[in-house]
Amino acid sequence: MDKNVIELINVTKTYKKSGVDIAVLNNISYKFEKGKFYSIMGSSGSGKSTFLRLIGKLQEGTYQGNIRINGILLEEINMDSLYGKMGIVFQEPYLFGFSLKENIIMGRNVKDSDYEAILKKLNLGYLLERFSDVELDTEMVAKLSGGEKQRIALARAMVGKPQVYLLDEITSSLDEQNAREMEEILLAEDAMVLYVCHKIIPELKGQYEMLTF
Repeated sequence: MDKNVIELINVTKTYKKSGVDIAVLNNISYKFEKGKFYSIMGSSGSGKSTFLRLIGKLQEGTYQGNIRINGILLEEINMDSLYGKMGIVFQEPYLFGFSLKENIIMGRNVKDSDYEAILKKLNLGYLLERFSDVELDTEMVAKLSGGEKQRIALARAMVGKPQVYLLDEITSSLDEQNAREMEEILLAEDAMVLYVCHKIIPELKGQYEMLTF
């Protein structure tokens, strides 16, 4: 992904409902480029999440049209290669029954200093002492707020230093101050950011290219 260009060419995704094909995405063509930040907006059910899942090879079934990354058809890209370059975070992240650190580094070779720095950057430094290396059980996870879970999932993406972020409503459970700080952190990343959201912090809106479904 050295060039970091993602191109959708006449992409259509349909579902069958009562025997009728319903288009969730209809003939979408767009080029996303390295180092740019894209805000993807639209009403509920307009296909925003489906769009991200297609690019991340997480969507079941087939679609019409082409998705190319650096000129290579998405279907021809090895999954490990793809996920090694992408940081994918959805609105309701899943936490495993591992330690906090294992939940974030996910077996990758990450320096302790980098891991700790990212947690502190995301205002989660207090979790380093709270959980240390204990395994997260159901009760511990239940006590985490939605915003904490979203930031842990973002930390999981960030430690991999991805070239592309696919983000779906990742600040929906955060207060305004934390949401703003998370957006500012993402805008400082040396990466392509595709960010599905309902609204952008007004003062930051000018830093995004807007795409509406």
